[in-house]
Amino acid sequence: MAEMRAAERPPEPTRLRWWFEDASGHVVLGQAPNAQALAASGLAAASRVPGPPTGVRTTLRLLSYVASCAWGLDEAVRGVTPARRIIGGVTAIGAAARLGLALSGR
Repeated sequence: MAEMRAAERPPEPTRLRWWFEDASGHVVLGQAPNAQALAASGLAAASRVPGPPTGVRTTLRLLSYVASCAWGLDEAVRGVTPARRIIGGVTAIGAAARLGLALSGR
């Protein structure tokens, strides 16, 4: 009997491999960061550099939350594995919460 491709098999969330397997059956543990991930990291790092006025650092921090939220939403919708989709969703929710708290002054 021929082996079924990953996309043809029923979901098996009890298998550890399933969480890291893409539609073609390859295990994906990492991939190159995309533009949103790079932007979020760069903005977060820039917001922590001493020297710029506080308003500039605050703006950079807020923009890093927006970029993190964009990355998380993109990953939640288009992530290649279930694990990446969950990580994206959690990141989007966390970044949106931090953005909301920062904008509310808390």
